[in-house]
Amino acid sequence: MSGNTNPPTNASAADSDSSKRRVALIIEDNEDQGEIMSATLRRLDLEPIVEARGQDAIAKYNELHPVLIMLDINLPDMSGWEVLDALKESNPDAPPRPAVIVLTAFGDQKNRLAGKIRGVDEYLVKPLLPDQILNIVRKVLVDRENDTP
Repeated sequence: MSGNTNPPTNASAADSDSSKRRVALIIEDNEDQGEIMSATLRRLDLEPIVEARGQDAIAKYNELHPVLIMLDINLPDMSGWEVLDALKESNPDAPPRPAVIVLTAFGDQKNRLAGKIRGVDEYLVKPLLPDQILNIVRKVLVDRENDTP
C-alpha cells in the first residue's frame, strides 16, 4: 500500500506547494491501521503518505521531508528501529527533524529505551483508536513547535 501524490506541473507551483505541505509519513504494513491513521491525520490538516515497507519509506522520507513519522516496529523487510537509524543516516543535516511516533504492540521498557536512545517523541500501543492518535499527534506537533527557535 502506498500513498502516491501527483506533483504539480510547473516548477513555481512545485516550490510553493512543497513549502505549504505538512506531510505525515506512516510506515505501517497493516492496511487497516494505515487507513485509520490516514483518515485521522487528515483531520489535522496533514497529508498522510503510507508505506508498508521500510526501504520504500526511507525513499519517501528523503523525497518528501515529512513533519511527522508514524513508525511501526514490525515491518516485513526490516525493523522500525532499522528504519529510524537509516533515516537519521540518510540525511543527517536536513532540518528540522520530524516528530516520531512509534506504533507497537509492545509498550515494554526495552522498546521504550530503544526509542528514547533514537529520539522517539511518543508511543502508541496497538490497537489504535482515532482519538488516541489525534491526542498524541497534536501533543508531539505542539511540543515540536514550542521547541523551534
